[in-house]
Amino acid sequence: MQTQNHILEVIADVHDQSKDSQLKPEFFEKIKPQLQILSKYFNTSPIEAFFLATIFSLNYEEHYVDFGTLKDFFNCNSHKVLAYQEVFDNLRHRNLIKMMKDHDSRRRLNSFDFLINDELADSIIRGKKAPEFEPVVINNPIMLLEAVYKLEEDFEKDEIDRYELKSNFMQLLDEHKKLPIINKINQYKLEDEEKYIFLQTAWQTAIVGTQSVSPSRLLDNWFHSQSVKFVFIQTLIKEASPLIKNDLIAIESNSFIDDLEITISDQGKMLLEESGISMVSKPKQRKNIIMPETISQKKMIYNAAEEEQINRLQASLEPKKLRKIQQKLSQKGLSKGIVVLLHGEPGTGKTETVYQLAKRTGRSIAHVDISNSKSMWYGESEKILKSIFTQYMKIAEAEERFPILLFNEADAILSKRTDVEMSNISRTENTIQNILLEQLENFQGILIATTNLTKNIDPAFERRFLFKIQMHKPTIEARAHIWKMKFPRLKKFHCQTLATQFNFSGGQIDNILKKATMEEVIQGKKPNAKQLEQYCREETLEERIVRKVGFG
Repeated sequence: MQTQNHILEVIADVHDQSKDSQLKPEFFEKIKPQLQILSKYFNTSPIEAFFLATIFSLNYEEHYVDFGTLKDFFNCNSHKVLAYQEVFDNLRHRNLIKMMKDHDSRRRLNSFDFLINDELADSIIRGKKAPEFEPVVINNPIMLLEAVYKLEEDFEKDEIDRYELKSNFMQLLDEHKKLPIINKINQYKLEDEEKYIFLQTAWQTAIVGTQSVSPSRLLDNWFHSQSVKFVFIQTLIKEASPLIKNDLIAIESNSFIDDLEITISDQGKMLLEESGISMVSKPKQRKNIIMPETISQKKMIYNAAEEEQINRLQASLEPKKLRKIQQKLSQKGLSKGIVVLLHGEPGTGKTETVYQLAKRTGRSIAHVDISNSKSMWYGESEKILKSIFTQYMKIAEAEERFPILLFNEADAILSKRTDVEMSNISRTENTIQNILLEQLENFQGILIATTNLTKNIDPAFERRFLFKIQMHKPTIEARAHIWKMKFPRLKKFHCQTLATQFNFSGGQIDNILKKATMEEVIQGKKPNAKQLEQYCREETLEERIVRKVGFG
């Protein structure tokens, strides 16, 4: 029985004789008995056992070992070591060693560090039997997708370089071309990078459960040139890529090239299911979707006229009533969509009103940042806007109730259109507005837009909005009510005084509440009425300007 000391002694003996050996034939003949012992222990060929033992020894001296280290240790030229490249590849494929990219800035061919497998090293030191690392046999599509993902992981961990990432990927596909998933994607005549993108996206979305994937990040590892990567992504955005044309992937969002997100399309999911990958439908947290149960309930204080309109709108959005309303509208040949405009000064509760309507009617909110739809890539904004409505309808189909499509702070898209003489940017904005008008014409769901504009709204949009509710700053009576609600310990007299003295919106009063809360934490006591009045003066721009002029 070979003991711990015996194996270590053999490795030490080989190590000592290897130094300055120049890897000559007579050297290998001399250590042949030792290599037979190590070959049997490692279950490798004698030459593989030799380099494995050498790497083990040098790892404990220098941690990482590369071709240069070996060349110097053996006192031979580089070519002699490089001639054993296949040996190193075999050791790596059997998971006996790791090959890590060398981060030395002086890049060179074969710039890899070698590191012995931790489990194997531990077995040698503790005198245990060498572990057996069986090669993974890929016999189903999920294992294949995992293997493709592991290539990405190995590249990120510097265990393979870009060339190996590509060559290993193509070898993987070639060796498993009989698997249905490979057979099917080969029918589409895709380029290598397109197959890579599809399979990586399939793993992330179908297996891991990620909502979408960034092709930019994946392609950073595939392409050496950023310009080539951008050209490829442009083919996705312009829908010129076979991945889009064949409906294998779908664009989730594309505000900017580096922000592009893709997912597996319905057709792509069908391909995966036909290949033996079950697509389990389960609720996921979708990007920019706010669920009603996550919204905190708040009591809203409106002026009398606004409250009446908000209550009417809320009643219209109650599930049973909305179904009846839409049936009646359809019978009369009218659009079934409920399109609402909330407009008024900042801080008057427009956005919070939408949140509370969603909370009270049990609807999710699909939140859209309109500024992001005005893409810096001319000609793409129109596609982004259309995709917003397409994605909304997909969400609506997946949920029991129509969600609320919220166009928050939609000033830029609702303003009056520019006349004849205009720049490319103005032309793009006009095109976006025309597309929005078309979408609203046949809209089936619930859309609420908020804007600070009160007079510059394009007349064409005014006609599309069924409800147009102007949100005013609260009256003195309403403000006093808000002050009392936010500061229950404040006397009615003080609430009335603050309401009369400061023409604040609900949002501004919330700012005072935040300051008061911070003061309570810092000082350990609640601020009094006089301190609240001081916060109010600090909140007004006019007061700050007076102070600057008077005491500057």
